[in-house]
Amino acid sequence: MSGFVGIVNPDEMPVDRDLLWQLTRSVAYRGPAAEDVWIQGRVGFGHTMLRSTVEADTEKQPCTLDGDAWITADCRIDDRARLVGELVSGGRSCTVATSDPELILHAWAVWGADCVQHLLGDFAFAIWDRRTSSLFCARDHMGIKPFYYSPAGACLVFGNTLNSLRLHPSVSDRLNDLAIGDFLLFGLNQDPGTTSFRDISRLPAAHTLAWQDGRLDICRYWTMPIDPPLRMPKRNDYVEYFLELLRTAIRDRLRVSSVGIFMSGGLDSTGLAAVSKELAGVPPMLDVSAHTVVYDRIVPDEERYYAGLVARHLGMSISFYPIDDDDFYPHDGGFQPPPADPAFISETGPQTYSRELRGIGQKSCVAFYGEGPDNALTYEWKTYVARELERGRLGSIMLEFASFPFLFGDLPFSKRLGRKKHADKELSAGMSFPSWLNRDFERRFHLRERFAAGGIPMQSEVHPYRPVGYASFQNQLWSLLFERLDPGVTGIPVEVRHPYLDIRVLRFLLALPVLPWCRDKYLLRHALRNRLPAVVVARPKSPGLPVLELERRFPERVASEVFAQESILCEYVSHSALQVIAKDPLDLYFVNLRPLTLGFFLRSSSRPCII
Repeated sequence: MSGFVGIVNPDEMPVDRDLLWQLTRSVAYRGPAAEDVWIQGRVGFGHTMLRSTVEADTEKQPCTLDGDAWITADCRIDDRARLVGELVSGGRSCTVATSDPELILHAWAVWGADCVQHLLGDFAFAIWDRRTSSLFCARDHMGIKPFYYSPAGACLVFGNTLNSLRLHPSVSDRLNDLAIGDFLLFGLNQDPGTTSFRDISRLPAAHTLAWQDGRLDICRYWTMPIDPPLRMPKRNDYVEYFLELLRTAIRDRLRVSSVGIFMSGGLDSTGLAAVSKELAGVPPMLDVSAHTVVYDRIVPDEERYYAGLVARHLGMSISFYPIDDDDFYPHDGGFQPPPADPAFISETGPQTYSRELRGIGQKSCVAFYGEGPDNALTYEWKTYVARELERGRLGSIMLEFASFPFLFGDLPFSKRLGRKKHADKELSAGMSFPSWLNRDFERRFHLRERFAAGGIPMQSEVHPYRPVGYASFQNQLWSLLFERLDPGVTGIPVEVRHPYLDIRVLRFLLALPVLPWCRDKYLLRHALRNRLPAVVVARPKSPGLPVLELERRFPERVASEVFAQESILCEYVSHSALQVIAKDPLDLYFVNLRPLTLGFFLRSSSRPCII
């Protein structure tokens, strides 16, 4: 994940070269291979290079094809043969070996702002077009690559690292109180277009930004399509088609010599490992390694056993990272880089990700993360059956029911699946309005009413067959996950890629007939049954890592110090929060830990931004 920054000044005010270099060097840790700036009068781009694809070996940024349109980007463009074919048909001269930012420039030359309709992959980029004196920026469909901007006075400052924008003298450190309120209520900011800093905005996923003559225009260019249920002649056709899509998604993300996989002992991440090893070939053309966080003492944890079993089965190296003795927060609050949002240091400790990322970074600059199937294969049988009956498909429903004893060894709906009990417990934890909010703060921002409404309603169509699974991909938790894993938060130059979140894969999974493919993720279990050990394929979904056990060991003395040192914290919460943290029931512990997390954020975010 390369780093980039940009400045567009008003009228003919030239860009300050020293300032642009300062912003660029603040993200040097993201791209250790090279750094450069480009200035053309009132416009300037800065870039630091992480060479994370084969095509990037000779890449240089910022770059141009014709001297008129310039780009700075953090991007990986997939489905390159299809795109190159379209570009050649449009009169462009390019090949599949053309670098990713140059492909975007070719697309810009052919389609202009509609270029995003032809791009597939993970990207955040900015293009300055000298002919129209305009800036065009975009963020990928799922929002895997971050993009921040600030209309700082009469100029526009932007980049893919929030802290770099804070170095611009026109960007203040004032907090966005409503975003802070959202964190205290819900654990994360509910507005996809804002950040915890008042002067800095976030470009939401699947949106473009246009800037011309001081006018800012933000547009959504894509929403997840709602496809009709997919019907294939044979049951095995579903499995083969899924595997081919997954291979394609992984192959597009394997344009490197080595990759590390965040691998638990569960089905999703081990499935990525199995297919990646297949694509590596025999003898292997690339190194695939596994990296697993484990608990060895404080709680029962079987991840070491199951992950190790898969690694031996696939013949891949594996590194284990015991975190029994880790502290949830650094005692001195010394996060590096400083957190740009309190949610980045809550729920799952940043040290957990850092352990694995540092291990992966010793071999590779690319990691795979296996999130996605739990949401895409949500078992929504009631909605599915109701819709199918409306369409007069009683016969097919009866046949699907009849297959259950052979596929699962029981009758339809005879057992509760997945993590429902755990999910219900999490839901109940969020139903109580926090008692420790500062009353004036609560009244000024109508937080009680906001809490009752559940935050900002998601603007999304309702999927007729898969309403829960479809809507889950509009959740702000995805943006939080992607940004937590981003080098701008971790400080580690490793790019995390998400093969299951490839748009082609997601559309297929959301179009699957719910019966039987979504029950207990039957599709994955069937597809991987000859690729993984049988005990792993049959393993039920395990509960999440017991982070609460680590948090409970956090000394109250440290909490007292944080409250005492961060006087601004009292503008948001009352002192009673300190007592509540230690005394409330365990299922409310995540909620009541938020004031302490906010205190650490306030302490750390005031530190210098350059690391």
